Amino acid sequence: MNENQDAQRSRPVILIIEDHEALRDSLRKWLTTVFPESEFLEGKSSEEALAIMSNRLPDVVLMDIKLPETDGIETTKRIKKKYPETQVVMLSMYDAEEYRSSAESAGASVYIPKHKMYAELIPVLKTLLSGKGNP
Repeated sequence: MNENQDAQRSRPVILIIEDHEALRDSLRKWLTTVFPESEFLEGKSSEEALAIMSNRLPDVVLMDIKLPETDGIETTKRIKKKYPETQVVMLSMYDAEEYRSSAESAGASVYIPKHKMYAELIPVLKTLLSGKGNP
């Protein structure tokens, strides 16, 4: 393996699954400024998430809870069953215990309401990407 392959292998990979293109784009641009060494992958549905993951396994998945066809809860269950080492951060418009509980039961490492995302997401990602476990 050459140096370039070593460097690429050690780069953290973050997969953003969000069906709203403007929010997905904004999130990637913001996170790129904070995590310039990371590789970012993007999708807008459960099907895209699973297809991407069959080719490139991310370290962390940022998962919208409400997706077309199959929601983020079910998608997280599928991801955790097939790729248990992948960390999932559930992002949601809803700040309700029932959603938080469903996300946790599905295997999400963290649940962040979108209105708290700009305050909470960076510290969570730093912890997850450092390999120190769940925040």
